[in-house]
Amino acid sequence: MKHTPRPWTVERWIKKDETGWRIVGADGKKLLEIMYVKWQGTLANEDIGEDDMALILAAPDMLAALKTALETWGDDAMYPLTTAKVKAAIAKAEGGHE
Repeated sequence: MKHTPRPWTVERWIKKDETGWRIVGADGKKLLEIMYVKWQGTLANEDIGEDDMALILAAPDMLAALKTALETWGDDAMYPLTTAKVKAAIAKAEGGHE
């Protein structure tokens, strides 16, 4: 699976009746957009905040770090449970199963 190149950036916008987040890849491609629209005077579902965006933005770097760690450890790692968790996380990020 080929992912959008990093780094990713986040933009927040606020307009009269809507607000939201937009995540853009290094190639300018929009990866994700979350929009909240006012409904009956309040913004609906505005529960994704800066902490969530920070985690999403860190995802490509975390995946690269996990791959580097696995390459460094190899399959004969001193900590087999940790190695199994790293492999599962990589597989999940690449569209596989845990």
